[in-house]
Amino acid sequence: MMRVAVIGVGVMGGSIAGRLLDGGAQLALYDRDPDACAVLAGRGATPAASAAEAAAQAEFVITSLNSAAIVDRAVFGPGGVAGTATPERLLVDMSSIDPAATAAMRKGCDGKPAWAGSMRRSRAGRPPPRGAR
Repeated sequence: MMRVAVIGVGVMGGSIAGRLLDGGAQLALYDRDPDACAVLAGRGATPAASAAEAAAQAEFVITSLNSAAIVDRAVFGPGGVAGTATPERLLVDMSSIDPAATAAMRKGCDGKPAWAGSMRRSRAGRPPPRGAR
């Protein structure tokens, strides 16, 4: 069974977490607002007291947060994901932040979880520019 942690279960992170549960993943969750985890916990996800606690239970850690500062705290701050890093743990940032911020944070992950890097995504539903894939 795939073990995944989702850090940030708002609109996007909650949807990602729901789909992972639908697919049979064992899911650990962390959100600054514990109430945000309640519905998913009712479906079998395990709420955690910190990002580190959620990450320690997972092979894959997905961040879905809405600012670079919040991602930085969730990864490198007290109780952050990096504190439980192993070379086998993959960290995937799906946050709504500037790709340059993701690239800068990747440098802080040297020797810590693998960092999937910034995602190419379309804007307002338009396809990515040619050659972007």
